[in-house]
Amino acid sequence: MRAVFDAVFTQPDEGEEEGCERLLAWPVGAQVAIEELENAGFSEASQAHRTLHEWAGGDMMTTGARERLRQLVPRLITSLSATPDPDQGLLQLVQVVTAYGAPGAFVEILHSRPGFMSMMLTI
Repeated sequence: MRAVFDAVFTQPDEGEEEGCERLLAWPVGAQVAIEELENAGFSEASQAHRTLHEWAGGDMMTTGARERLRQLVPRLITSLSATPDPDQGLLQLVQVVTAYGAPGAFVEILHSRPGFMSMMLTI
């Protein structure tokens, strides 16, 4: 039980998961972003980059939630790259977040609870 609690509620170390930090700064379709995502195992890297931008630009995302998502992206990409199908994992995660109805709040949870993000990607 303690292992599950620690996995869901433990904060990541400061500076953990470097790389891919600029994906949301690059314009949709930027070659450098596509290459980063291809290197992470995405077969539809252009679509994945567009999906990340659409998620970040959603109407219900506050400025704070957008910043949290920007900080979350490196960890998210690393976690997705460890799955059998990163493209499908990203699409399904975004569908769950969108269906939740409060994507900003969901991003806050994913950001503050790395174990929860891992659990969501496993499901």
